[in-house]
Amino acid sequence: QFSPLCRSLDAEVFSKAQFGQWASETMVRVRLDFNVKGRSDGPGRSAMDDKIRKENYLQALKHRYRVLGFPTVLVMTPDGTVVSRYRGYKKSYFDFYLARLKNDTGRAVKLHGKWQADMARRGYREWKDLRGRTIFARLTRYRGGEMVLVEPDGKRLQARESNLSKGDRAWIAEQRAKSRN
Repeated sequence: QFSPLCRSLDAEVFSKAQFGQWASETMVRVRLDFNVKGRSDGPGRSAMDDKIRKENYLQALKHRYRVLGFPTVLVMTPDGTVVSRYRGYKKSYFDFYLARLKNDTGRAVKLHGKWQADMARRGYREWKDLRGRTIFARLTRYRGGEMVLVEPDGKRLQARESNLSKGDRAWIAEQRAKSRN
């Protein structure tokens, strides 16, 4: 909020319609403002405790991703691998900056595709529910239409076969038929 270069980057790049349209179709944007305020959420939860919790979280992210100054822009894959790092900003570099972002985002997409292919060899796949929501996970247990899926980070999810897309239900039927033979 108080960094002149951050404000210039926002005004000259991130707030432009051309960037917004491209980014909304291509990436998930996360903006962190290190000027935090605490909020009291009821008895026993003070605004100061909330502010300290937020500051600690932001400092951990800053340390993890080696943020040494502002603005820092990271292009990352969904698994948290940093593909590119931009530190600082020079005014009036919109075309150059956007071209770099597009190029580096393309690299991130390729890296993520390789990672997904590697994970697919380990039994992971994309699952889709009837509402079109997707998850990348591996089936670890199936019993009477009840399933346990495990994401690559180890998070376990319970799902029902009846809530899955037609394609996923067909895949399960195919796998069950293979296991019977």
